[in-house]
Amino acid sequence: MLQRQLKSFNRKSLNRRFRRRRRREATGFEPLENVLGYAFSDVSLIRKALTHSSWTQQHPQDPHNERLEFLGDAVLELAVTSHIFEEYPHLAEGKLSKLRAEVVSTASLSKIGQELELEKWILTQANSVHNIEISSIMGNTIEALIGAVFLDGGWKAARQVVLTLAESQIKEAALKPGGSDWKSLLQERLAKKSGQRPKYLSIPQGTSPDPRFLATVSLYEQEIGRGEGRSKKLAEQEAAREALDRLELS
Repeated sequence: MLQRQLKSFNRKSLNRRFRRRRRREATGFEPLENVLGYAFSDVSLIRKALTHSSWTQQHPQDPHNERLEFLGDAVLELAVTSHIFEEYPHLAEGKLSKLRAEVVSTASLSKIGQELELEKWILTQANSVHNIEISSIMGNTIEALIGAVFLDGGWKAARQVVLTLAESQIKEAALKPGGSDWKSLLQERLAKKSGQRPKYLSIPQGTSPDPRFLATVSLYEQEIGRGEGRSKKLAEQEAAREALDRLELS
């Protein structure tokens, strides 16, 4: 009996020590991983994703991120394509293509990189990189990070990171001419059904540098939809979209 208890104790002790060993040590990348919403199991992948080819001129032992960029470009495009296909069922193929092209453009990815303050994470050889190239480098690094997440955590993890990074850009692009103006569509449909106009109320939720708004839309003093966004306009558009779904008017 005592022997069995000792064996059981030893197994439990070993399991606890094994779990402790498996916990990842601090790497310095945690702040960036927190923003991405993903923690790497293989830390070498995030380090590689952040290494520009210019860095390897004087550090040839460090692999650069160009292959990860190639992979991430394809993952990004598929993730954005599948998301907008599901989220905007009323858009024709041509408009979907324009929406995707804008979201995956260098300008859009560079904007995401600036929001992440990615420049301070990227390893580059300063003398080899001109200021004009930084925006392009940040866009390419975003793609490399997506490729690294795909290799480390698979499709679901990579798709979630893409949406974490790009969902606001997708919503903004969808509101441009030829995109989705949910407020106008809701007003048009309600006018035909009831002759009434919806009323919106927007409330600030966050503070700088990450402002957020909560918006509600009402009809006959009853809430019919609500939404959140980085601006009052985006929040109201999301509220209108929910109202259209609830009332089955879309």
